[in-house]
Amino acid sequence: MDRRTLLKGTAIASAAVGIVGARHGVAAAAVAPGPRGIRYVTFAGADFKTHHGTIAQATYWDNGSTYGIRVGEGYTGFAVRVELPDGVTIVEASANLRYSSGEGPAFVYVLAFDTHDAYQVIGQKQINDPSPDLIRNVALDVTPTVVDAEKWSYLFRWFPSHLETTKRNRPDAPEQLLWGARIGYRHGAA
Repeated sequence: MDRRTLLKGTAIASAAVGIVGARHGVAAAAVAPGPRGIRYVTFAGADFKTHHGTIAQATYWDNGSTYGIRVGEGYTGFAVRVELPDGVTIVEASANLRYSSGEGPAFVYVLAFDTHDAYQVIGQKQINDPSPDLIRNVALDVTPTVVDAEKWSYLFRWFPSHLETTKRNRPDAPEQLLWGARIGYRHGAA
């Protein structure tokens, strides 16, 4: 088997896994090894879904990033469910986003919720300063947390400070958009 055939087969298998994961309502995330024993789960911005029906979700330039278009009143939040192996420790989180202007701060969070109306803030960051860059990486302040999948459900949330009023295309980029996010975890204690 030549290299081209092998790569083509790998791409087809990866796409099939992504389709199966998306059908079950959980974003198919890539797991990649990293330094210091940290493994990463990575999400595209398009994996995040709007919280309420007052937002039309749009993809910018068909590259997997997402932004919101206001179609009513209400919250502006987006979230993706995070599934990690039971017993690993979440040690870092980051988001790649655009924040070029805003009426107030934008926020990113990693949260855990249980079935008794309790929650934990695992990671968070408030973005106040606009950046001229199209995209920047924002590291969340994370409290190392051991994953307990029997008790908690985990979410990564993004709250832009405002939404667009129309669909945007290059070179007229949305003022706030989410390219993607990732969570780093280790097996065992932090």
